[in-house]
Amino acid sequence: MGMHERATRRWLLRFGKWLLVLVILAAVGRAFYRALDDLDQSRVSWAPGWLVLAGALYLPGMAFPCLFWWRVMRALGQRPGLLATVRAYYIGHLAKYIPGKAMTLIIRTAMVRGPKVRLSAAGLGVVYEALTTMGAGALLAVALILVRPALADPLVELVPDFVPEAAKFAGVLVLLLAAGLPALPWLFNPAARGLLAPFRRGEAAALPALRTRTLAAGWLLGAGSWLVLGGSLWAALRAVAPYPFGLEEYPDDQRRFQEVTETIDRLSAGLPTYEPPDAARRAFNLLSRAYPRAFLWLGLGLLGLLVRRPRHVVAAAAPAVAGLLVIGFT
Repeated sequence: MGMHERATRRWLLRFGKWLLVLVILAAVGRAFYRALDDLDQSRVSWAPGWLVLAGALYLPGMAFPCLFWWRVMRALGQRPGLLATVRAYYIGHLAKYIPGKAMTLIIRTAMVRGPKVRLSAAGLGVVYEALTTMGAGALLAVALILVRPALADPLVELVPDFVPEAAKFAGVLVLLLAAGLPALPWLFNPAARGLLAPFRRGEAAALPALRTRTLAAGWLLGAGSWLVLGGSLWAALRAVAPYPFGLEEYPDDQRRFQEVTETIDRLSAGLPTYEPPDAARRAFNLLSRAYPRAFLWLGLGLLGLLVRRPRHVVAAAAPAVAGLLVIGFT
């Protein structure tokens, strides 16, 4: 490669970096503009002190998963610098405002890679950190619901009506616990080996397997992160919401809210309803009976596994089993 080609490549790389910075800033500005545009600012009493507290809690709240990402890369045999990891994590966090969310993975991986950090390990660490942090949030929610069951009421209302009332609460807990399954080492490690196999040709050795103690550290750090971020959200609500904790202290607004609710109920009662004729209902029932039963699809899938015997079958079966659990409980 000649000197002119190297200079052109450096210029294009520098131009691409600045273009990416402009795209991220534009996406962040767009998100703030849309949020403020939807907000009725005439009913908001801004409290700068609470906003400062919200930001002061948000930044250290993000430090917990950042530290876990650094720990995961070290568990994978890499030696990333702590300052370089923090820089890549926080800058990559801004990319979440870009549609698609994939830019976060690309930026963090590209910024932290180097002589002591392999590209595959950095990307795998980003994915594992996200899965573990989400699982930690779900487990924390389960713990809080067990202490105060009323916290599950908004989730229970989302469960379909045909589910028995006694099973709705248990179903919510099971679904929350299922959110932590993808980060379990005995599920994640086989899936990671299968996903990284096409990209490992230029690397000397396979990455070490993640252990349970790494997952336990991630759950602890993730729970701490969600608690601090929850405090940040609470401070943000106190900064902008006129009544963040209900209408009890605002009798005038409570009365207007009740009037609006009664008006909506009265108008809804006057709307016409539609019941399909019996003939159409019978026709649809007959058509549904012609559709193959679920056990036939399961049998066909098991037959395909026995005939083809694919590699990394655990990686393929894990999301399928998780999907069946979600379907079964919803």
